[in-house]
This record gives sequence, C-alpha cells and structure tokens, in this order.
Amino acid sequence: MTVLVVGCADWNDRDLVEDVLLEAWHDAVQLYGPENSFAIEHTGDNAAAGAVHLWAERLCPPVFGHRLHPVDTAARDRQQAEAVRDQDLLEQRPELCLAFLTSEESAPPLMERAVQAGIPLRVIVSPRLTIEQRRQQLDRRLA
Repeated sequence: MTVLVVGCADWNDRDLVEDVLLEAWHDAVQLYGPENSFAIEHTGDNAAAGAVHLWAERLCPPVFGHRLHPVDTAARDRQQAEAVRDQDLLEQRPELCLAFLTSEESAPPLMERAVQAGIPLRVIVSPRLTIEQRRQQLDRRLA
C-alpha cells in the first residue's frame, strides 16, 4: 500500500502525524497482511513531511518504504517544477492521500490534484500548537 502525505506550510503537530501514520499502517496490515509493503511518498517541503521522515527513520520495519520527492531546485520556474513533481507523485497511483491542514483554507494544490485523480483522501485538520503544547509533546518524548 502506498500513502501520499501532503501538508500545509504551518503544520506543527508531530504527534498527530505519527498517530495517523500508525493508524494507516495498522489498517494496511489488517487489509493486506503483514508481509505486504507499506510505502509513504511525500514532498519533504513542509513540517508534516518532516514528521513523516522522522517517524519513518525511527520505525523502519522491513516491509516499510519511505520516499522523499523534493522539487527540482535547479528549475528556473519553481511552480512548474512543483507541478512536474506533483504529477510524478500522482502517477505512482497511491491508494490513499493523507492531508494535514491547520484550516480548510490551507489545503496544498497537491491535495486538490489527488482528489481530481480519484485518490481517496483523509483530511486531518488541527490548529497550530502553542509553544506550551509543543513543549509538552517534547517532554513526553523525553520521558
């Protein structure tokens, strides 16, 4: 199973990303069995993608795949380079798109393109965490 992860620029709840990824992985194991692969595709250009990357590096089971798809930084037209990268991601035909948003208005273009391509979408909307909430997350990790 391949999952496409997209996020808005101001997402900052790492714990929620990890919880949702764990649920998706669990669901995939229940549906397809533990011997089948679970892959996450993401752009790496937002905080949700950063949380995905850290989660994947820590977890790293043998049937787990994690692929980063950065935009071509050498491209003269960044928007065009993002569109090409996004199209490449959609051509991989992920079975699910997870979108991490801080508001309905913060939806990235890739999420809309995934919907247009017929990829099932799960939207997770959560407000930005305060500094105190972020400290609490960090304290839980260090405990």
